[in-house]
Amino acid sequence: MKNIIRLFAAALVLAASTAVNASQVYDYTYTFNASYGYGPGIVTGSFTGDAKGNLITNLSNISASYNGTPLTGSGHLYGSGLYSEGWVSGGAVASFDGRENNFYFSDADLPLSFDAFNAFESVSLRGYVTIVDAPNSSNGTDVFSYYNMDNSTGIWRVTPHSTHVPVMEGWWLLPCVLVGLGFIARRRTT
Repeated sequence: MKNIIRLFAAALVLAASTAVNASQVYDYTYTFNASYGYGPGIVTGSFTGDAKGNLITNLSNISASYNGTPLTGSGHLYGSGLYSEGWVSGGAVASFDGRENNFYFSDADLPLSFDAFNAFESVSLRGYVTIVDAPNSSNGTDVFSYYNMDNSTGIWRVTPHSTHVPVMEGWWLLPCVLVGLGFIARRRTT
């Protein structure tokens, strides 16, 4: 009986740990003001990541649009981060308050390639923190770099995607364990 209880407890712990560590889809917006660049604009998009305090790490499935026009590769953008050793491929980090953002979303994987056509960058370590190299909505060409020096809450917003329901990745273990326990209990009684 003790082994049955231990097996059941182990299955519950495993199922709970996979639920806690499940990645979440996040939507974000960044509103550029008119004081820099070519006028006001909005970058919107989403990514999948793991929240740890104020930070969201392990970013993937990255999308970005500028004023409604998707950046080249949107949905499959690369995410790099800027650290003391330079750009780190896959090192992108977003923060809920925007003040610790460290990402470069682009159609080229930095530092492996510097041939990005479109990019959205928000790096708090720099003097200017946010840039977008966006397509021209009329002909799809890269026409400007737009930067801003403010990542305050009204400018940057990131929220859990409203239709996403976290799924316990190990959900199937619980019924398997219960069926196994049933067979063991039945064998012991016969």
